Amino acid sequence: MKKVKFIQQYDEKDCGPTCLAMISQYYGKRVSVPHLRELAKTDKLGTNLLGLTKAAEVIGLQLTGVQVDSINELKSVSFPIIAHVINEQGYDHFVIVENIQNHKLHIVDPAKGKYVLSENKFKKIWTNIAALIEKKDNFSEKTSAPSYMVLFYDILKENKMKIIILTLLSLFINLIGILGAVFLKYLTDYIIPSQLNYTLHWLGLSILLIYLLNTMITYIRYQMNLKLSLTIDMQLMKRYFYHVLYLPSHFFDTRKSGEILQRFMDTSKIREALSSSTLTLIVDTLMIVIGAVLLYLQSGLLLLVTVIFIPFFIIGAYTLKKPYERYNQKVAENDAELSSYLIESFDGYQTIKSYQSEEDNYQKGVYKFNDLIDNLLKLGRFSNIQLSFNHFLKVVMSIIILWVGGAQVIKGEMSLGSLLAFNALTIYYLEPIERLINVQPTLQSSFVAARRISEVIGLEREESALLPTQSYEFKNEVEIKNITFQYGFRNITLDNVSLTIKKGQKVAIVGESGSGKTTIGKLLTRFYKVDEGSICIDQTPITHIPIEAFRQNIGYVTQETFLFADTIRNNLLYGTNQNKDDDEMINACHLSNALNFIEKLPNQFNTMLEKGGSNLSGGQAQRLSLARTLLKNPEILILDEATSALDSITESRIMKNIDRLIRYEGKTAIIISHKLSTVKNADVIYVLKDGKIVEYGRHDDLIKQQQAYYQLWCLQKI
Repeated sequence: MKKVKFIQQYDEKDCGPTCLAMISQYYGKRVSVPHLRELAKTDKLGTNLLGLTKAAEVIGLQLTGVQVDSINELKSVSFPIIAHVINEQGYDHFVIVENIQNHKLHIVDPAKGKYVLSENKFKKIWTNIAALIEKKDNFSEKTSAPSYMVLFYDILKENKMKIIILTLLSLFINLIGILGAVFLKYLTDYIIPSQLNYTLHWLGLSILLIYLLNTMITYIRYQMNLKLSLTIDMQLMKRYFYHVLYLPSHFFDTRKSGEILQRFMDTSKIREALSSSTLTLIVDTLMIVIGAVLLYLQSGLLLLVTVIFIPFFIIGAYTLKKPYERYNQKVAENDAELSSYLIESFDGYQTIKSYQSEEDNYQKGVYKFNDLIDNLLKLGRFSNIQLSFNHFLKVVMSIIILWVGGAQVIKGEMSLGSLLAFNALTIYYLEPIERLINVQPTLQSSFVAARRISEVIGLEREESALLPTQSYEFKNEVEIKNITFQYGFRNITLDNVSLTIKKGQKVAIVGESGSGKTTIGKLLTRFYKVDEGSICIDQTPITHIPIEAFRQNIGYVTQETFLFADTIRNNLLYGTNQNKDDDEMINACHLSNALNFIEKLPNQFNTMLEKGGSNLSGGQAQRLSLARTLLKNPEILILDEATSALDSITESRIMKNIDRLIRYEGKTAIIISHKLSTVKNADVIYVLKDGKIVEYGRHDDLIKQQQAYYQLWCLQKI
C-alpha cells in the first residue's frame, strides 16, 4: 500500500497547508508549503476548510468537506483524507488519516509525525469534520516547489575558487600527517635495528621542519575558512533579507515575527554545511582512497578486517537519519514559536503588568521552553547514541587489528614497524569515514534550514522589485469601483464599495470599529489587492502603475506609529533619500505641530529615539509620523486615525494646516476616522457600516437625513 511521505510543518499555523502538501506529494506532485499558504490565504488564525478547498483546486485536487456522525462513515471513503481535530493545547489542528485498519487510525500529523490511534482516542480529539480528496483531470505531476539544492549550488558557485584552494590546503595538511606513520615504520624496522644515528637525526629534523610548515599552512587554512564562513553568512542573509523586504504586506501580516526571524538564524546551519561539510565531503573522500592504498601496502588482511566494520558505521548513521531530521525540524519550529512569544511578551509588558499577569506569561513561556528543551534532548539523544555506537565499533576494531596483526608479526608475515604504521594510519582511514558519517546531522540541519529559506525566497515579490521605476502624476480623481475584499477566506470586509475622490478634495471615511475603514486605506496604498472591482487613478487601474511611482504620490499615516531607533532627523528624512534641507524639515514639523516639542529637547533634531519611539508620548510620536509623511510631499494624504492620540486643540491646529495644503497646494486628503469632529468640514463624508457605504454627502446634509451618520454624531455629542 502506498504511504504518505511525512513533511514537518515549519510554522505554528502551517498544519493545513502542510497536510495538503503531503497529499499532493502522495499523488505525485511536490508543492511548497509557503505557496499553499498563499493559495489558502493562511493568516495568524490559521487556515479554514474553505481556504484549503481553494488551494487544492488551484493545484488540481478536488477537496470536499464533510461532517459525519461516526468514524464508521469514513471507512468506505478513499484514503488519505484530512481530519480536523483539537490538539492537546486546545487549538484547531489538521492531520491526515492515512487509513483505518482493525479499528486503528494511522495518522500523519504535520507537527508530530506518524502514529496510530485507537478509534476511541481519535473520537476524543476529532470534531467530526473531514476533507475528502481526489485528483482532478487537470492535476499535473510536475513539481512546482523550489529546490533548496539551487541555493547550495548558487553559493558554492560564487565561492568556487575559495573552496578549491581550501580543499587543496586541507589535502596537503592531511598528507603531511601521514608522514608521521611512515616515519614510525622506518624508525622501527630500519633505523633502530641498524643504529643509523645520522639518518635518525637528519630524518627527525626534516620531519620537524615539515610539521612547522604544516602548522603555518593550517593557520592559513583556518583564516581562509573563517573568511569563507563569514562570506557565506553575508551572502545568505543579504539574499533572504532583500527578498523578504520586497514581499507583499500580507506575508508579514500572516506570520509571527519569530517565524520570520528564525530563518535568519537558519543561515548559520547552511554556512556550516557549505564551509565545513563541503570540504569534509571532498577531502575525506580522497583521504579514504589514499588511506586504503597505504593500509593495503602494509597488510591486505588487516585492511579487510577494517573494511568489514564500515557497513556497521553506515547502518548506525542511516538508522538515525529520519528521527534526527524530524527532531531537527521540531526544534526549528519550537525555536520560532518561543522567539515570537518572547517578542510578544516584551512588547506587551504594559498590558502584562496592568493585568498582573506576569506569572501567567511566565508559565506559558516555561511551557514553550520545556517543549524546546524536550526536543533538543531527543535530538541530542540520537546524536549521543550514534557517537557511543561509533566509539564502541572503533574500540572493538582496534583490538581485533592488534590481535590479528600481532599474530602476523609472530608468524613473521608482517614486521612490527608495519603493524605500528598500520595502527597509526588507521586513524587517517577511519577518521574521514567517521567525519563523513558524522556530517549527516549537519547536512540534515542544513537541508531543513535551506528548505525553509528557499521556500520563502520562492514566494513572489511585490511589483516594485520586478518593474522599472517610472514617474506618475495624479491629475484628476481616484475612483473606487464596486470593490469587494476579505482577509483570507473569512467574512467579507468590504462589499461592493464605490466612491470617488476628486483632486484637491478633503474626503472623509467614517464608521464604527470593524466597518472596513482601515481596509480602504490599505487597498489605496496597495498593501492588499482587491478581490473584485477596481481602483483607478485618472481612469488608469492602479495595478497598471509601477508601485514605486504610485507610492511616491501617496502619504499614509496610521495610528500605529512606528519610529526607528535613530535620531529624530533621520526618522524624518526616512524614505526621502536624504535630499531635503532643514527648512523643508522644519516646515513639515510646523505643519504637524511637532516643532514646539522638538525644540524643547536637549539635542532637538539630533535626539536619539528608542525603538518604536518608546521614549516619546503617543501624541508626540504621531506628530513625528505625520511630519515624516508631509516631508515626503505626497499628492494624496491618507490619515487613518492619525491623530487619535492627540488632544482636541492640537488636532484642530493640524487639521487647519492640512486644509491649507489642500487649498493652496492642491493636495488631496482622505481622512479615516471615528471622531466626527475632525471631518465635519470635509467635502464629502462616506459612511461605512458592515463593509458597505450606507450614505455619503456633506456634514449638514447627512445630519438632516438623520440616518447612520446622524446616529454616530448624536452618540459622540452625548
